[in-house]
Amino acid sequence: MIRSREQTRDYIAYEMSHADAVSDGLIRDVDFEEEKMPDSVDDAEDPRAVERVIERMARELDEHDEAAQKDNRQEKYQGMILCHTKDFAEAVCALINANVQRHGKAVTLHGDTSKGNLKKFTAGDYRFLVTCGKACEGYDNKKVSVVGVLRNITARVLFTQFVGRCVRKLYPTETIHGKIVSLDAHKQRKLYEGLNELAEDNPTDEAAEM
Repeated sequence: MIRSREQTRDYIAYEMSHADAVSDGLIRDVDFEEEKMPDSVDDAEDPRAVERVIERMARELDEHDEAAQKDNRQEKYQGMILCHTKDFAEAVCALINANVQRHGKAVTLHGDTSKGNLKKFTAGDYRFLVTCGKACEGYDNKKVSVVGVLRNITARVLFTQFVGRCVRKLYPTETIHGKIVSLDAHKQRKLYEGLNELAEDNPTDEAAEM
């Protein structure tokens, strides 16, 4: 429900639900896509499992780009992937860059990388940003429409902060949904289903880099 100036002028702040924000056209609706672990693979960091998330994210970005083209937009959508350790983030980045023609280019962001990596990603030089403990909150890039969770997040607030990177609309008439992609082994569906609930836990320890 869009509120008129008369309805809001007497308030310094007012509460708006996620559903209202979506229906008012302020943010994207967000869908959750869960990829199954490959047969005979029990390690969620196995490249065969990770590749399933990367492939799904690439397909979603392709669809978003096609939708933008139909709206005569030239921007290309981007994806962010959250990992638990720097080494795993580098491994995921290398896996994406091993097939640039299919996936697009990727760059990492963590405590040992250049701050310029984030600037280059924001400028559109890379399709994917693989992060560990960085840019989970306070980073605003409306071209990010798909996020990948390649770790088991248990703190609801960290999950909410990270997936919030894909909710901002690129343009007012945009119709795509934001996408969250993860592996079933990471058990993130429950956090997605509670996305609109108040987050009271502290993500500090969980967000720490390793």
